[in-house]
Amino acid sequence: RLHLSEKDFHMNNLNINKLYYFYVVASSGSIKAASRRLNLTQPTISKQVKELEEDLGFDLFVREHRRLRLNRNGEVIFKKAEKIFRLADDLVSSLPDMDHSQRTELRIGSLKSVSQSFIYDFSTDLWKDEHIVVKAQQGLLGEMIKRLERGQLDIVLMDGPYARSQKFRSTLLGQDEVVVVASKGFQFNKRQFPKGLDRRAFIAPIEDGVFREDIDQFFRRESVRPELVGEVDDMTLMRTIVEEGECFAILPKRSAKDALKLKKLKVLGDIPSIQHGVWAVTSPLSGNRTLINRVIRDYFKRPHN
Repeated sequence: RLHLSEKDFHMNNLNINKLYYFYVVASSGSIKAASRRLNLTQPTISKQVKELEEDLGFDLFVREHRRLRLNRNGEVIFKKAEKIFRLADDLVSSLPDMDHSQRTELRIGSLKSVSQSFIYDFSTDLWKDEHIVVKAQQGLLGEMIKRLERGQLDIVLMDGPYARSQKFRSTLLGQDEVVVVASKGFQFNKRQFPKGLDRRAFIAPIEDGVFREDIDQFFRRESVRPELVGEVDDMTLMRTIVEEGECFAILPKRSAKDALKLKKLKVLGDIPSIQHGVWAVTSPLSGNRTLINRVIRDYFKRPHN
């Protein structure tokens, strides 16, 4: 069997459409998944991939039951194809903005563990863009990733990189320090932090993200066992519950800032070992790739509080 190195791959007589179909199939893991993304029939995609293999003179996949796995040559071609299509995205993104008569729909999903203030900061300029219609929604991790995979979302904002699949790109947008907070009437001696949190009533984010994992790890490391009284999937709701209740919570500073300023909350302590990050998870197969890249690039250009 012929084995390629990356330097052996040439574009002579290669059909770019066939290469793109191969790229989508390899990224999706099956012909069936690729057909949903490309809105083409499975026989059409299968024929294009087979013709690409004939053009190249070797197989690209190990064909298993209802699944396709890249062989060694396929991995080399996939890496090259990925570079080609990323370069194409960058090329289009660098072109001057066009005047569009119709608005482009941009669908943003987010985990509820991402603060609403960050979501607003990320999307604030988009609502003013006369060429874009923004559709925003929140949900659980599994639901958001499934919609991203199906092409029903363009961007998912979450509190960590999505490492369960290489199909998606994760871009760190920013990080925020976290604080342990409680209502102003909560009795606590700061000199006993964090041990003084042991057996105290605690409200936590649901077990659906990196932030909760980091919190649990912190408690284990400090041998602190707070009394879990509830789990909430919304930072704003969590802050409100703490303001009115007799429990403590761990929040990003951005989420707690206004309540601290109004003295509705007080800080019990800081946890330097935890950073609440926000990541943009995207699919390289999205039909809105150019717009997505521009939105993320423009976000980094803007000043942030």
